[in-house]
Amino acid sequence: ATGDAQPLPRQPPPPRPVAPASRAAAPAEEPAEKRLPWKWLGIAGGGALVLAVVAVVMARDGDSNFVNVGPGEHVYVGGLRHEPGTEVHDPSGGPLLISTAVEGKLRRFGTTQQREGIDVRTLADALPEPGTTGLLSVTGAAPGCEVHVGGAMLPGGTPLLKARIEAGRELEVLVRCPSGVSKLWVMAVPGQQIEVKSQPRN
Repeated sequence: ATGDAQPLPRQPPPPRPVAPASRAAAPAEEPAEKRLPWKWLGIAGGGALVLAVVAVVMARDGDSNFVNVGPGEHVYVGGLRHEPGTEVHDPSGGPLLISTAVEGKLRRFGTTQQREGIDVRTLADALPEPGTTGLLSVTGAAPGCEVHVGGAMLPGGTPLLKARIEAGRELEVLVRCPSGVSKLWVMAVPGQQIEVKSQPRN
């Protein structure tokens, strides 16, 4: 019987819980490796935040009317291109129709109240709408001045009232009068009416 009792104590070797312990250690290492990308993302996110703050500060220094204007992005107020350093003001005090263009095409648009620091990223993204038009009126110039839009002369000359122009695209407008030439950029949102008060310059 003593011979039978000896093999019994030898059976303890099956403490295979050691194997599960080693298996548990492996998954413990995996999460540690998986956490590394999150740490990198955290660093990258912090860097992006700093860049965003710098961009806003730079935009405010250059032009306090609008912020978050991207490189090469033009801002239009009421269909007329806004030049940095000029004031955005509508005597009526009503909301402004703001749009932006990138590479000559409509990028964003929307209405907003008059204020400083308008964030153009809050404007809705524009979807391409081929074939849409807007209306352009040119007043203030002497009668009979030539009006060129996008390189093409419009019939009739000044005063020009509600002439159809392509919407969603930046267009250069030239008003040629004997007293000089007026040049500016316009961009219509589909269905928008734009009024230009021409001031010819030599």
